[in-house]
Amino acid sequence: MWLWIAMSALLLPSPARDPCGQSRLLLQIARSRSLASLPDATSGSSNPYVVKLIGSSRAFQLKPGSKYYALALLKNLPRNDAQLTAWATLGDSLCDAETPQEMELLSRRGERINRDFANAVLVVPSQMGAYVNAALLAIQQPHSSFVVEMKRVCRGKNNEFSDAIRQMNAKDRSWFVTKIMDPVRCRENFLVEAD
Repeated sequence: MWLWIAMSALLLPSPARDPCGQSRLLLQIARSRSLASLPDATSGSSNPYVVKLIGSSRAFQLKPGSKYYALALLKNLPRNDAQLTAWATLGDSLCDAETPQEMELLSRRGERINRDFANAVLVVPSQMGAYVNAALLAIQQPHSSFVVEMKRVCRGKNNEFSDAIRQMNAKDRSWFVTKIMDPVRCRENFLVEAD
């Protein structure tokens, strides 16, 4: 009996084995209208990072003033190129069965995450260091609006924003101030490439 259960579990499609499973899971998260309807964000996904990112972003969208959900989202700031690429390619086709409307929905959710990160750090400014450090990575994506959204953070929490920049190592701080954003005027020095 146990052998049959174990074998049938291997034969059933899961997000990790089914090429469209990840897409279905992300679409279910993106379409959720309440926290109760959000699926488990790690249930066998082939890319747990992107599922956690979309799940925490959607939870914060549903409860935008929540420190708990803001912190959960900020824990998913991209920390490496693989995470950045996974986030940046959300609108790309994940499987052949996706419709153009489904791809557009995931693309819109991915694009909104920059705004969600900015809103989240305004709720939990103690995470400002991680947020400004993520900008060093986010600018690698030419279509990213991360820095554009960062202007609101700079203006809204300028003391915390400036302190976080001062705490960077000298090389990163110089790069940030000259290439990304002037924390005094809250003006970006980074041009977003047009679509």
